[in-house]
Amino acid sequence: MTTPAPGIYADIPNETYHAWPGVSKSMLDKLTDTPAHLKDYMEQDEHVQTAPMLLGSATHTSVMQPEKFDDQYIVMPDIDGRTAEARAFRTAAKKKGKVPISHIDGRWIKAITARVQDTVFFKRCMNRGPLIENSIVWEMDGYLCRARPDMIVDEMVVDLKTTIQSCSNFNSEIFRRRYHWQAYWYLKGCENVGIDCDTFMIIAAHKQRPFLVSLHEITRESEAYAVAAQECEAAFETYKTCMRTGLWPGYPHDPIPVQVPSHRQDVLIEEPF
Repeated sequence: MTTPAPGIYADIPNETYHAWPGVSKSMLDKLTDTPAHLKDYMEQDEHVQTAPMLLGSATHTSVMQPEKFDDQYIVMPDIDGRTAEARAFRTAAKKKGKVPISHIDGRWIKAITARVQDTVFFKRCMNRGPLIENSIVWEMDGYLCRARPDMIVDEMVVDLKTTIQSCSNFNSEIFRRRYHWQAYWYLKGCENVGIDCDTFMIIAAHKQRPFLVSLHEITRESEAYAVAAQECEAAFETYKTCMRTGLWPGYPHDPIPVQVPSHRQDVLIEEPF
């Protein structure tokens, strides 16, 4: 495998990018479990793509690069997915190098794509000549790092997320899924390859009817960015320590005292007799 030099790369297949060495935000995510989880992740030749991940990837392509959708995916007809006909369709699709998408998922993707592409924000971005699905590689403290922003435009990184959360609940989703880490990591990557960006904008495409779209902004001056910088840098320090020592600890060896969960502490426990 060729190790890429620091820089920004266009037209790199997603599979090639993910095969590159280098620290990514998704790798740092694994450290929130244990370093052993990250080591196991790094040693896997392939990573299983779950159904939600597949739907997200297909939606990204449909929205950001619609001209490539039919080359990569094929939507199944409206048939029972458990039938022999459906199995034959999936087999034929894979032989053609295409990923089969269920009929209902295809309808969702079409609806979400129409909603996102019809927003004033998205239209404005597309009219400004954005960089779409470019791969960024940089060095930090002697370690290769990488990121793949959905879109870079007007001093802003734009990232598309699909979600089942309402607009009012999506703020909590950002911190639960560590999208604020992604804001820090992507803006740091842009900075290191000479791209001036100070905002990370999330386009949240809601996967339930009426398939509304909301925008969520993290700037370099925001509290969310400051929290992400602190947490991300701590995770990166852990990664460097593990790489330097060769030690990737898992769960603690000592017994862990069992504590009553807070939601159970007020439950009345009655005597059985």
